[in-house]
Amino acid sequence: MKVISSSPYAPFDSKEWNSLISKNVKFENTPIKIQKRIYRTFTLKKIEKDKLLQEKNELHQQMQLVFG
Repeated sequence: MKVISSSPYAPFDSKEWNSLISKNVKFENTPIKIQKRIYRTFTLKKIEKDKLLQEKNELHQQMQLVFG
C-alpha cells in the first residue's frame, strides 16, 4: 500500500492516482466465485464399508444355508 501525502503542496501525479484507483474499479463488478469442495473420501469410504458389510452379510447368509 502506498501512502499519499495529504499536503496541498505535495506533488501530484495523475497517472499514479489513476493506477491506484483503477485497481479497485477492476474488482467492483466481478462476480464472486465460490468454490464447492466435495469431500469424496468420506462418501467413498462409506460406500466401500457398506459394500463390505453387504458382502459379509451375504456370505453369512450363504453359510447359514449351507450348514442349515
